[in-house]
Amino acid sequence: MTEEIIHRVQIPWQGARTALDLLQQTARGAYRPHPIGNRAVIDCSEPSDAEDLVKAIQGARIIRVE
Repeated sequence: MTEEIIHRVQIPWQGARTALDLLQQTARGAYRPHPIGNRAVIDCSEPSDAEDLVKAIQGARIIRVE
């Protein structure tokens, strides 16, 4: 059994629509958006997708998943 690595990105709510639009156009892997507290979170299966979000969305950051 292989363990899937998740690359989780926290995004301010005002950047959520932009992030999803970007992923629809450029994603190289699967992604799943969901809310956590007062932020939007997007779990990406590809590290390059997570990095693209951090570059494109002000205030976005990759967070550690345990």
